[in-house]
Amino acid sequence: MFLTEIKIKDDFRTLKSGTVIPLKNGINAICGDNGIGKTSLMDCLALNLKRKKDGKELFYDREIEEANILDVSYSDEKFSDYKVFKSDDNLKFKAYFVDDLDLQLSCMKSSMGESILLQIMKILFNTKDSIILLDEPDTSLSLKNRLLMGKIIKTLVSILNPSNQIIIVCHDIYFMQGLGLKDDVFNLELSKTQTVSEYSKHMVSKANVEFDAFLEKQGVKELIKMVKAMSEDEKNEDK
Repeated sequence: MFLTEIKIKDDFRTLKSGTVIPLKNGINAICGDNGIGKTSLMDCLALNLKRKKDGKELFYDREIEEANILDVSYSDEKFSDYKVFKSDDNLKFKAYFVDDLDLQLSCMKSSMGESILLQIMKILFNTKDSIILLDEPDTSLSLKNRLLMGKIIKTLVSILNPSNQIIIVCHDIYFMQGLGLKDDVFNLELSKTQTVSEYSKHMVSKANVEFDAFLEKQGVKELIKMVKAMSEDEKNEDK
C-alpha cells in the first residue's frame, strides 16, 4: 500500500476542509452525488502524485495548482508509477493520434463502454507497484457492463498486480458490487465511510426529497392534488 489517507486542508470548489478519506491496499471507491467535487479531488490527487513522482509543477489546471489543498499520507513513497484515467479522455474521441496507435484504433472501432474497458484493461495489464486513479469509468455503460467492468477490474487487480493501489470515483452500486465492495465505500458528500447498501439508501432518500422540492417549486404538487380530487369526484358521480 502506498497511500493511507487523504485530508482536505481547505475548502475548494465544493470540497469541504477537514474531510479525511482513509485508504487501504487494493481497490478504494469514492462515491457521491454529481457536483460534490469527486473529479476535483482526483485532479488534486493526480497533481500531488505528479509532484511526488516527477518533482514537476506543470499541470493542466492552474486553479488546482495554486490551491494545493491536500495532505496525502504515504506508507511507502517508492511507488513505481501512477496512472490516471478520466472518462472524458476516452481515446475513441481524440482529435489527434496518441503513442499507442493500435489501442486508439481499437477504441475508435468500439462502443463508448467497450473503449473505456479496453483502456482500463491496458493500464491494469501493464502497470505494477503503482497508484491508479480511475475517474468515473462506469460512465456510459449498461447495467450489465457496469457489473462486468467491476468484476474484470477486481480480477485483474487481485490476480495480475495485487501490488497496485486503485482509487476509483464512481456512482453506480452495480459497479461497486462487481468490484467486490460491500462495507467500505467513502461517501464524499457525507464525509464518511458507508456500506454500499447505506449509500444506496441515502441516494434514494435524497432523490425523494429533491423530487418533492421540485414539485413544490414548480407548483405541480397542488395541480396533482386538484387532478386527483377531480378524478375522485368523477368516480363518485359515476356511482
